[in-house]
Amino acid sequence: MFRCHSDAARALPRAGAAFVFALLAGFAALTAPARAHAETPVTETPADLAAAGRAFETGCQRAWRSVVTVVGVRSHESLRAAEGGSVRAARSLASGTVVDTHGHVVTAASAVADCDRIEVRVADGRIVTAILLGTDEASDVALLKLPLRDVPALAWAPDSAAAIGAWVAVMGQTSQGQPRQSLGTVRRRYDQPLSSLLLLTNPVYPGFSGGPALNAKGEMVGLVIGPIAEAPADWSEGEGARPGASFALAGDDLRAVVAQLERYGRVRRGFLGVRMVQGEIVDSNHPDDPFKIGVRVEDVLPGSPAAQAGLKPGDLIVGWNGETLQSPEDLMRRVEGSPPGTRAALVWVRNDGRFDGSLVVGAKPDDELLASPGGPPGGGSTMPSDPARTNEQLLDRVKTLRARTPGAAPDSAVRTIPG
Repeated sequence: MFRCHSDAARALPRAGAAFVFALLAGFAALTAPARAHAETPVTETPADLAAAGRAFETGCQRAWRSVVTVVGVRSHESLRAAEGGSVRAARSLASGTVVDTHGHVVTAASAVADCDRIEVRVADGRIVTAILLGTDEASDVALLKLPLRDVPALAWAPDSAAAIGAWVAVMGQTSQGQPRQSLGTVRRRYDQPLSSLLLLTNPVYPGFSGGPALNAKGEMVGLVIGPIAEAPADWSEGEGARPGASFALAGDDLRAVVAQLERYGRVRRGFLGVRMVQGEIVDSNHPDDPFKIGVRVEDVLPGSPAAQAGLKPGDLIVGWNGETLQSPEDLMRRVEGSPPGTRAALVWVRNDGRFDGSLVVGAKPDDELLASPGGPPGGGSTMPSDPARTNEQLLDRVKTLRARTPGAAPDSAVRTIPG
């Protein structure tokens, strides 16, 4: 399944190393900044906020037609009223966003988990019962189906619309008199397989989870996860931090999750079967400053897709389906974002030679299997022993993450990451 080219070199000056790998991988721009890199964050003075508010006014007004109220109704024996022993229903409130003309709504999975009934109020006041098509606990996304076809859908924004520093509006349905929308900027992006998060300066309120994050055109760039009570480790006051920050699931990952929930009722994450670390090329002129690229394979699970493709420990994987890999996180997102059964093309380097191969992506084993002693080395999750099972756990998990910053690759050199 692979072939070798033996005209490569490894110990080269920095520019030469980048050029050789551009030839090896057949890519036009190997060292382009990672997708999350963007302009320096803008300031948020009162004048800036006022100007942004005017720019967003039309788009937000149009988007409100696609924002719904989601009420999850649960009946529990423990909630029996003292008089008569009747069952008292518990309700959870969230927002939802209509994403197509077939009545599909995305919302927070934690708001509809274990519900006996899900009620949805659309913008014109109609209340209908929704069908739960599927949930993904890792990203806290649920997909609902409404018995309506006349509710306008919110348009998706291009993947690049949520650049660091970009202005965004978040919207949500509340029941306590709080504001129904707020303005802010994208301050960080934390890349994770199918659950990448945008750190926003926007305040959010109870009921906002499941609401959209929008650009000035009223296009969806993310789905509100919730507020953050404690700033992440890499967000300093000097960068304009302020109370009321929030997280949103990035729009590109949200679209991939929604597509799988619609088709399968769950997210089928891909599996490669390797342990890997940040790849590096030793620069003979700068031995203390290696050139970071791709992923270095540390171990290969026998019988896995990686083993069947011919990968071995020590290989440097630099390409996936024609795209350059900068880090383990890059490969992780592509593997887990590929449904099992998908065929993918790989490019890797071994002993100064280029190899081209292909493989069929496998199915990711259960998190419980990966977390158990003696489990297989790799399942495509950066933290398999600590899956985010609820909205609160997802928010807590990112507090210690360090995001990408302009011009730098993710900090992953010291972690062994299964994939």
